Amino acid sequence: MRLCHFLTIPTAALFPLLPAWTQGGTSKKPAPSGSSSIQARVLSSYDLSPSGDTLVFSFLGNLWTVDAKGGTARRLTLGTWSDSSPRFSPDGKWIAFSSNRSADGRTIWLVSREGGAPRQICGATRTLFPRQWSADGKSLLVSDRRATGPYRGTRLFLLPIPEPGKLAFVKDPIVDVYAGDGRLSPDGSRLLFSRGRVHTKRKGYVGPAASQLWMAFLNETPPRFERISPDHQDGMNVDHLWPLWVDPRTFLFVAEREGTRNLFSMQLHEDGRLGNAKQLTHYSIQKDYSGILNPVRARESGIVVFRHGFDLFRWDPSKESDLERIKIECPLDVEAIALERREEKTASAVDFTPDGKECVFEAGGDLWIMDLILSEPIRLTHDAVEEREPRFSPDGKRLYFISDREGYHPDIWYATRKDPEKPWFLQKGFDFKRLTNDLAIETSLSFSPDGKRLAYVRKGDLIHTDLDGKGMVLVERGWDRPEFEWSPDGKYFVITRNDQDFNRDVRVIRADGGGVLVNLSRHPDLDTGPSWSPDGTRIAWIGKREEGERDIFYANLSPRIEEETERDRKVEKALKAFEKKKKNKQGKKGSPASKKSTPKRENASKKSQDPQPVLDIPGAWERVHRISLRGSRESGLFFSKDGKTLFFHSKGEGRSGYYSLGFPKLGKPKQVARSLPRLSHRLKNGFFVGNQSGVPALVAPKTLKTKTYPFQVRLTWDWRERRVAVFRQAWYTIGAGFYDPALNNRDWKEVGDRYAEVAPYCLSANQFSILVNEMLGELNGSHLGYRGARTPAGLAAPSSKTWRKQTYDLGLRFNRKAGGPGLLVDRVIYKSPAWLRRSKILTGERLLEIQGRAVGPDSDIEALLSFDQAKPIQVKIRDLSGGTRTLSITPRPKVVIASLLYDDLVRRRRREVEESSGGTLGYVHIRGMNWSSFHRLEKELFSAGAGKDGLLIDVRDNGGGFTADHILTILCQPSHALTIPRGGNKPGYPQDRRIYATWNKPIVLLCNEYSFSNAEIISHAVKTLKRGKIVGERTAGGVISTGGTLLMDGSFIRLPFRGWFIAPTGQDMELNGCMPDFRVPTGPLAEQQGIDPQLLKAIQVGMDEVAVWKAKPRPKLIRRSQRK
Repeated sequence: MRLCHFLTIPTAALFPLLPAWTQGGTSKKPAPSGSSSIQARVLSSYDLSPSGDTLVFSFLGNLWTVDAKGGTARRLTLGTWSDSSPRFSPDGKWIAFSSNRSADGRTIWLVSREGGAPRQICGATRTLFPRQWSADGKSLLVSDRRATGPYRGTRLFLLPIPEPGKLAFVKDPIVDVYAGDGRLSPDGSRLLFSRGRVHTKRKGYVGPAASQLWMAFLNETPPRFERISPDHQDGMNVDHLWPLWVDPRTFLFVAEREGTRNLFSMQLHEDGRLGNAKQLTHYSIQKDYSGILNPVRARESGIVVFRHGFDLFRWDPSKESDLERIKIECPLDVEAIALERREEKTASAVDFTPDGKECVFEAGGDLWIMDLILSEPIRLTHDAVEEREPRFSPDGKRLYFISDREGYHPDIWYATRKDPEKPWFLQKGFDFKRLTNDLAIETSLSFSPDGKRLAYVRKGDLIHTDLDGKGMVLVERGWDRPEFEWSPDGKYFVITRNDQDFNRDVRVIRADGGGVLVNLSRHPDLDTGPSWSPDGTRIAWIGKREEGERDIFYANLSPRIEEETERDRKVEKALKAFEKKKKNKQGKKGSPASKKSTPKRENASKKSQDPQPVLDIPGAWERVHRISLRGSRESGLFFSKDGKTLFFHSKGEGRSGYYSLGFPKLGKPKQVARSLPRLSHRLKNGFFVGNQSGVPALVAPKTLKTKTYPFQVRLTWDWRERRVAVFRQAWYTIGAGFYDPALNNRDWKEVGDRYAEVAPYCLSANQFSILVNEMLGELNGSHLGYRGARTPAGLAAPSSKTWRKQTYDLGLRFNRKAGGPGLLVDRVIYKSPAWLRRSKILTGERLLEIQGRAVGPDSDIEALLSFDQAKPIQVKIRDLSGGTRTLSITPRPKVVIASLLYDDLVRRRRREVEESSGGTLGYVHIRGMNWSSFHRLEKELFSAGAGKDGLLIDVRDNGGGFTADHILTILCQPSHALTIPRGGNKPGYPQDRRIYATWNKPIVLLCNEYSFSNAEIISHAVKTLKRGKIVGERTAGGVISTGGTLLMDGSFIRLPFRGWFIAPTGQDMELNGCMPDFRVPTGPLAEQQGIDPQLLKAIQVGMDEVAVWKAKPRPKLIRRSQRK
């Protein structure tokens, strides 16, 4: 595994003592064999025919049909597309589905249930997904994920089924409110829909962000809304998902009960009142591993199919029979997909033999060895798991590496040659021996300078042993992965790692485990990348002391070197020159033959005569120096072999490259190379081992010239075995690193074994991602996720250089119900093309033509604004007085307009707050807990807060980040003094004396169930510190600091490693969102009416807070001349 960094922490070694679950997982279950068919498992997209006799499903990117009781499936669509979301028509003859087979993107298609060529029924100007056919079969209920606002813009529409050869489009949503999924009643009078986060893979979530189920009564004007899912007073709700109509008064849905999902039914009374929910299935977390996912129902027979665990099950409500597992076999050439011939030309890790004549590299997850002349690699390891960090022993007789080959957890191994007399690349075989056999993760192999000891990190602990794994010395315990380097004499390590406050200092520690000798950096900011000079006299590292800067720091370990002056060095140079002259004269008097000596002896004599500097390592912290190159971030430190020159990467004088500085007289940095490979360590001959974009490389010690050694290897992957190996890597990484060692009280071994059994069936990247994410869902934790699964070549779409049309937007929103002529402008988006002065269009005006084509309520505006590139267009407008004008306007991409919707929303809210409060209150929204949002907040404290007595700070829909403490510095700055200049009449305080602009007046903080992570931390903080009142909805309850790890195939898994706890109570913030002082739940009615009840409540609370603040007594300022 290769590590990615979030915050300042590498997260693959955050592991305390490992629990009992790690003792399992050693059995390697065989992958499903056979080349004629494969079982379809972990399905997420399927539907039943009206009679319930046929099941259509998406598998390996295509649609298939099969008998609803199981059997051999028939492929319905062909091609390397992504066909999904199939929906049977009411007559059972057609199947609507979503596909990316259009050149312009994903859209909706129709195909006969008998097969044949699909036909496209709508354009790709919107991303529509089919949800349900109307009862008459004339239209589709579809969802559109493209935002109508910056948040929760998904709407439900009816898409008419067009005649062959034509494309349809959607107009107004059925109800203009957020709706993620929905179903229309058979008579079309009611709409069931869900709102909120859909935790389809997470199990057991309880909180305000749970999916809500609502009903819209469409036969009433305006539509009436009623909540189906209960709303608990504290906001701790459970998911309600996947509504299905049985008849006009009966419907099914899925909800959490007993820790897992079950199927329920509910009826409407004749007067429209809701009845009680009736539980139809009785899965529980104690008896079953999982509940119900994605149920579908046959319109006529009422048969229900859903996924339970990894397979589909069939249930006939009309019969008192057990559930039937649906076993599906898909006939295809499995071997052609699973067995992939690969050609690898890049290595993720490399090393060279000590003599620099052979190299080892990792490619395709295995180790290969080749010489540097013939360059014909031979394969060292042959397995589906990953080998990594290859390192030759200093004598070249062993090759050490880390492997997952036994038990799917990393251990250190070494290989030796079958024939020690022959070089590595001529071997016919190798012997392997396991050096460690424990339940921890080992990493970071490093040999001692004398080649007799091997250091490595285990569970964050720094350890070294002899080369056989014996004589273990525990150097230092820790919870994260350190950076370290041996001292040249092997007695010490220089090391940097995070402490409990996540501060990284550069320290020297004793190699015998005797503890810390000295802390060199002694600073609360980041210090990293330590390097010890080969002559032992200096340690250098990179340190951060101010934002945007990374500078070089070094410590002289010798007091003599520290105190030596330029004159001292000149005197020493003169004395050496005199001694040399004296020796030359003596040599002439003696016999040349008897006095002759070899260069080797002369060097040895010279070395013995040079005085060795006396080191004072404990006092070296007082001899630390900073090398600052302004406007540049230095990195990649390393010393020359003699320790006299320091190399580093920088952008000195605007030129990016590698520079050098010579000791002791540093002078100006000199550029020595424009680029270098990624360096790992130095060979005995002084050459540096490097990796040049995946190619093994050696870098010369003096010239820094790089010599690369390209390679090409061929191998065959079995994707069934690879899926198991990658899954196990993900399973172990999470189990060892998740912030709570209890792992949601799950038997993690059982979880791993259960899911690993299914991994070989998940050949498609989508299937495998679902599997891993559902495994992560067992933890019921936030900040978890897996992405980037690789697609087998047999399933991958061919690369294409085709271009797509893009949909553009004028920044206008229309009222189609107002009729013609043209389209009535209902709203103009702030800063959009129609808002600009040169092409301004006003609310209430009408759009009559686009590029000479008349438009009206039935026009597909998006189709008219789809181009291959942006260009000015002509539009005809009827103004408010009835006259017309023609404008030249340049529309912008729809995605750009979507981003402008945020500024438009903030602007409207700010105006409402100022008007409703009579100018007393200001309004700011913090979009994210990041630097751009923070700097915007600093600015808006004065633009939105100028002249105001109170401030509404809105963190609703804020997905988190890291700036909570910076914002608190603004809001909670202690007020210790007041100032008044000559001529001033109001007290104040110099803002330039403070770290940030500050706000000491009353605040009200708004949050909701979409306030997440760091936005929840600041909500808890404002409440804990009593800085202001909280208004809105309870926050999501998703607070864990996260990191991430790259797995062997390049996919990525998030790794939440650090919990956050409320200081006064000690309670974990995870699944414990901040409860507002004034809880104001919102629903679709307020959204339909354009009302923000949370904002209205915040205005009321803000006015009350300002009144209390104004009533507080102010100190009377007494000048010294007024003292008595």
